[in-house]
Amino acid sequence: MAREVDFFVEINPFDRYRQKHLSNKGKILKFTVQYETNIGGQWLPVVRYDTAHGFFHRDVMHPGKRQEKIYIKVKNYQ
Repeated sequence: MAREVDFFVEINPFDRYRQKHLSNKGKILKFTVQYETNIGGQWLPVVRYDTAHGFFHRDVMHPGKRQEKIYIKVKNYQ
């Protein structure tokens, strides 16, 4: 049976780390790791590593611009 874990780690009052992953029998099936910063009272993503869209990649968010998606080649997530 798959198990989902989702949590935040506060680095300081303006920065935090978010992790969410789905695992089954100790193997990671999919995940998201995201760095967020607080600007004007709103938490905004800065960079995210995840397996959405069926592949491992990094998204870099540029304020006022589109996000940059960078493919990362790996054999597995272990």
